[in-house]
Order: sequence, then C-alpha cells, then structure tokens
Amino acid sequence: YQRRVHGLLEVRDNEAIEISPTRDNIIIRYKLVFNDEDEILLAKIMMQGFVDIKKHDRAVGGAPGFTIRPEQEGPPNVIFVEFVLFKAHINPKAMDTTIDRLLNFRTYVHYHLKCEKSYLHSRMRLRVEESLKVLNRAKTHQTGQALEQIK
Repeated sequence: YQRRVHGLLEVRDNEAIEISPTRDNIIIRYKLVFNDEDEILLAKIMMQGFVDIKKHDRAVGGAPGFTIRPEQEGPPNVIFVEFVLFKAHINPKAMDTTIDRLLNFRTYVHYHLKCEKSYLHSRMRLRVEESLKVLNRAKTHQTGQALEQIK
C-alpha cells in the first residue's frame, strides 16, 4: 500500500514517528525498537491485545484504529504500529489529549513490558521456592531422612 509521509519525528536514535495525512484521517506510524527476543514477543502479545479489544469491545469503539505492521526487510527487533486518527480525535477539543497520548505511547509500552517481565520473574521465583520445599521434604527409602538441605 502506498503512503505519503508528511512529517517524521525522531524520538530516539533508531525510533521514529511518521505522520501521514489522508483525505479522511491521519495515520501515525511508530517504529519501536526492542532490546531482546523476549521483549519483542511480549510486545507483540500486548499489541495483539490492543487489536483484539478494538474488534470485540464496543466500549472502545471511539478509540483510534490500531494495527501492527511487520516489515519483512527490516531488522527482527523492530515492530511498526499504526494508529488511524479520525476527525473525532483531531478536533480542537480532543487534539491536546490525542497528541499527549500518542507521544507517550512508547513510554507506556516499555513501562508495561518491564512490569510484565517483573511479574513473570516473581512467578518463576515462587515456583522455584515451592519446588525446593518439595525436594527438601523428600526422604530416602533407607534412612527416612533427607540427604541434605537444598538452598
């Protein structure tokens, strides 16, 4: 599909926001760069959640359109996302809120990725602690005593 880029805003070294006006709306395209494969996977899951909730929940019907645009020839640690802003999002009353939320989108994504990784790590630590308790309660068949305490 052909797009005409009207503006380009560099937000980081390798990240940018493209602004492409059309006749009926404005398309905002984000280039997001991630550090590792885990972040990319978690980000794709989170972004797919945005797409799914827009399709299935009428309460967010007034939200901007949102799509994930993978680039085949780009590096594997990059995700492109697009917001489609309609007239309701760019009218004088809503303009400041729309711009504020769009500019904070990258921060929002990275904050929630860090929270999700922290949550997963705490769950893994809890599972390890529970497994160690089970192992420490295990007794040998001959003596009925645990061989050694695992820490």
